[in-house]
Amino acid sequence: MLGQRYLETRDSLADAVTTAKALALETNSSAEELTHEGVAEILASPLRIAVCGEKGSGKTSFLHALLGLELNSESEKAIHVYGAGVLWGESPSSHVEYQQVRALAEHGGLEVIDTGAVSKLTGDERERMKTLLSESDHVFWVMSSENPWAAKSWDLVTEMRELLGKRSSVILQKVDLLKKKDIEVLLGHLTSLSIQRVGHALPMHCVSAEKGIKSWGEGKRDGRLWLNSGFKDCETALDTALNSGEERREALLWISQRMLKVVNRVETTIQEKISGLRSDIRSLQLVETEVERSREHEVQNSRENVEHIANVVCDCADYSVNFAKRKNSLLATLISIFNRGDGALSIEKNLQEEVSEATYERSQEVAFGILAKCERQWSGMKDDLQKRMAVDVVSFDNSVFEEKVDIFAEKMQKKMKHAMVMLKLRRLLDRMMVTRQRALKKMVMWLLSFVSIAGIIGYADIEAISFLPWIFMGLAGVVFAVMLGYGYKTRKSLLAVYSESVYNVRYELADMIQGTYEDEIREFYSGYTSMFENLRRYIVNSEESIEPLNERWHDLFLQHRAIHQDI
Repeated sequence: MLGQRYLETRDSLADAVTTAKALALETNSSAEELTHEGVAEILASPLRIAVCGEKGSGKTSFLHALLGLELNSESEKAIHVYGAGVLWGESPSSHVEYQQVRALAEHGGLEVIDTGAVSKLTGDERERMKTLLSESDHVFWVMSSENPWAAKSWDLVTEMRELLGKRSSVILQKVDLLKKKDIEVLLGHLTSLSIQRVGHALPMHCVSAEKGIKSWGEGKRDGRLWLNSGFKDCETALDTALNSGEERREALLWISQRMLKVVNRVETTIQEKISGLRSDIRSLQLVETEVERSREHEVQNSRENVEHIANVVCDCADYSVNFAKRKNSLLATLISIFNRGDGALSIEKNLQEEVSEATYERSQEVAFGILAKCERQWSGMKDDLQKRMAVDVVSFDNSVFEEKVDIFAEKMQKKMKHAMVMLKLRRLLDRMMVTRQRALKKMVMWLLSFVSIAGIIGYADIEAISFLPWIFMGLAGVVFAVMLGYGYKTRKSLLAVYSESVYNVRYELADMIQGTYEDEIREFYSGYTSMFENLRRYIVNSEESIEPLNERWHDLFLQHRAIHQDI
């Protein structure tokens, strides 16, 4: 295919341009350089060759032999243009006949211009032809070996020398009619003439269209006949000329440079997105670090709140002491003497229940205080995040933190219950109550003994010892009075010791619940997780969208570089 290397490079550039425009659209970058109408025109315009000469010089047969196609037109117009599709940029003309030849698609969509006899063209036809020739990639000046000195044709060569530059060559047709040494002499004269006419020697090819046409078989071209016809060298030279045309190269280079601007702009946009994403990641990390710092500050300064919670035992002390006072009244104590009482255990359980309920309320109070701090902190962080990040930052999620408050209170209540059980406050109380009960029991036994003895003696009614019942009753009265005094005094002492032990235990309780409090505070701050989730999702989605864009840009950059080197 003629000009294959150029066409492949141009097709690659066209694909790259399409990719660049699509990537620019996806990244919201401008691609105005590639929407210029000249870009589309260059990428779609077919290669064009033209043949020019006098009537009978063999122009049509030359094209037939070169392309293997018989290009004939019944039109009487002076210029015939053949193309594989709709001819590029042309409109109906009184001088030009346009004809579609689909077989030219096999030659890369080549456009072919076949002109009428140069000497017979009118002024308008000549001007139109000159325009078409100047737009062609290569022009063949076809000269018959029978009359290679056609003056009008050489005059046109001279006229077109500035417009065509080196985009033309001379074809010496019908060389099979001459002897080899005559051809060499003739070529020497024609070379001298071309130097005289255009200032440099034009490339010259000696061909025999008759042999060239015969070389085209049904299956493949006869290589030896093709070589002997002179068309092999002519075809090679034409292919080289089409592949290395300076104007075509500059046009592709112009598009390549415009594309590079778009590629660089896309890179800038992507890098800005990456930079923005990195900034967003740093912003999120700073906020997360601030939250962690606040959490650890709360943990490190937790002792005050821990003691505040542990102090509930002091708040419950008076109620528990009153309950213990009732349990240690003289009547209750006397009753417990004769049945196995549970005074110390019931007092401890009563205290545990009261402390448990108070702990839940106190823990809620502490947790709501921390919640308020978190809400104030998030309010400040949200405004800062909203300024830095493109995503909408959610408001403070009260519902999540309120759930955390309940969980915190339940965990602290559970830990306090366990701590109260481990303290075993009833041990001291039980020991003092048992000692008191034993002493009172002995007094009761003495009291009952004295009363019984007084009753027995009185019942015997022995006059000689009738005074003894009164003595024993007196002793019983003394024992009862002592028992009352001892009961009052020991109850007061017991309650004082119990009250003091309850008040003193708050520090031990604080130590016991300290670890749980710190763990639950850390868990409490995990309430921020849901609010960070949409920010993390935004960052992940941004990374997932930017990474393929960056990869596509990199592939496009390498593709452009390879194409630019080819150009």
